Amino acid sequence: MYKKNNYVFIRKENDEEYLLYNSKRNETLLMNDIGYIIFEFALKYENLDEIIYNVCKVTGDDIDSAEDTIKNFIDKLIGKEIIIKVEKDE
Repeated sequence: MYKKNNYVFIRKENDEEYLLYNSKRNETLLMNDIGYIIFEFALKYENLDEIIYNVCKVTGDDIDSAEDTIKNFIDKLIGKEIIIKVEKDE
């Protein structure tokens, strides 16, 4: 389970792009609409399998083909401190 870092602010640039700003690190990340879906589902669902399944359900991608890409993107969000991994009861 993940939560959004409190230092992160999100602005929708247009129908396909979102700008995320981490004020603590003074860094920005521009993500497309699929990246934003992954971000939102990382906050919504409790584990990677659920995130991957639901992202692929929305995008129509094959789970086996998309699994590594989604995991790598979530790792990137964690590395940039956009999201934080938390225990279920936090």
